[in-house]
Amino acid sequence: MVKGKKAFLRTLEAAIAIIVALTIILAFIPQFNTARERIRSQNALEPLTKDEQFRTCVLTENITCINTTLSTPLQNFHYTINISKNPHTEISGLPTKQILSESAYIAGNTTTYSPRIIRIFYWARN
Repeated sequence: MVKGKKAFLRTLEAAIAIIVALTIILAFIPQFNTARERIRSQNALEPLTKDEQFRTCVLTENITCINTTLSTPLQNFHYTINISKNPHTEISGLPTKQILSESAYIAGNTTTYSPRIIRIFYWARN
C-alpha cells in the first residue's frame, strides 16, 4: 500500500511540475500576432496580362511603361521588376523583410512571338 501511495504522489508531483512550467512559459514568452504583420498579395499582374498595351510594354521591356501601369495597384508598396527570358533568373538586392512576388508568362502579342517572364517583387513601405 505504501508503494502505491508513493507512486501516486510522484505522479501528482510530476503533473504539478508540468502545469507550473507551462504556466511560466506562457506567461513570460511574448506573444506575437503575425496575422497583423503580414501583407496580402495584391494580384497586380493577373488583370494586366490581358491588357494589350501592358503586354507590349513587357515584350519591348519598356520599364517606364510598366512602372506607370503598376504604380496604381502597388501604390502602397516598394517594388522591383524583373523581365527575362530565363525562368531561373536570380534576383539580388531585395530587402530582408516579407516580400511577395507575382509572375506572368507573356508569350507575345498578335503579331510576334517573343516570350518574356515578368516578375514583380513588392514589400510594405515601412
